[in-house]
Amino acid sequence: MIKRKILVLDDSVDYTRLVKLTLETVEEFEVKIESDPLKALEAAREFLPDVILLDYIMPGMNGDDFAGQLKIDPDLKETPIVFLTGSLEPDSAEGKKAFLDGICLTKPAAVDDIIDAIETAMGTA
Repeated sequence: MIKRKILVLDDSVDYTRLVKLTLETVEEFEVKIESDPLKALEAAREFLPDVILLDYIMPGMNGDDFAGQLKIDPDLKETPIVFLTGSLEPDSAEGKKAFLDGICLTKPAAVDDIIDAIETAMGTA
């Protein structure tokens, strides 16, 4: 079986490690983690993930900005994104935009919900 590649970007290093460990234990995923958006862009270009799990609110570059950078890269522009957020209110202007732009989960998300979101984003659900 070919492992699906997942890039997890979140400014919480502990959270990214937990997600990586959980996803690699439960499913056939190859998971790369980053906590810095600029390093994550470089990693995405090298790793070419099948899905990106992306924290919506981060210092330096929010989820919209990161997604915008992906859209201008010919190799990454079609990469599905699952937004993760711990503080974004779904009824706020930013929240409505995030939820409209893609799949959005509230942290901490259950592993089943994350896997379901990955499958939905990849069109395999």
